[in-house]
Amino acid sequence: KLGKLLSLHTSLSALQKMPLSSGGSSVTRLMTDLSRCLGELDKTLHEVLDTVLAEAMARDVIHEVYEPLLEEVDISSILCSSNVSVFDKDSRLERFPLLTHPCPLPLFAFDPQLLKYIHRNAVSNGCKYGRKGGLVLTEVHYDASARMFRMDVINLPGEHHE
Repeated sequence: KLGKLLSLHTSLSALQKMPLSSGGSSVTRLMTDLSRCLGELDKTLHEVLDTVLAEAMARDVIHEVYEPLLEEVDISSILCSSNVSVFDKDSRLERFPLLTHPCPLPLFAFDPQLLKYIHRNAVSNGCKYGRKGGLVLTEVHYDASARMFRMDVINLPGEHHE
């Protein structure tokens, strides 16, 4: 994270020192670098904010003061967005697949932040205690007649967890 800030600072410093009569390609390259750094910084800051909000929510849940904010949500899109963000979308889908029964799921009145937190924690545990680099599968089952929603996060056992 600090490296991204230093890279941004370096690009800004170089841009400030560049004479106005400099070649257009140098300015274009610096502007491209600056734009990329700002995009990375924005992504990093959003990830940090998500982590802080998740920790605050966890504290509130533990102290039994959390009040869920229900809204109509598409469970599949919430669970796909809560996966580890260090992978690109295709890698994420390969390592962290999501299966739903039925497919597609209906919309639910649910607290999206709470669902993201629960899923993120389950996937994190699957990565920690499962086979290194192994598949962490999420299966969501909805039984409309029983009005029962179940989410299973499944991984291959890791070392000393067989």
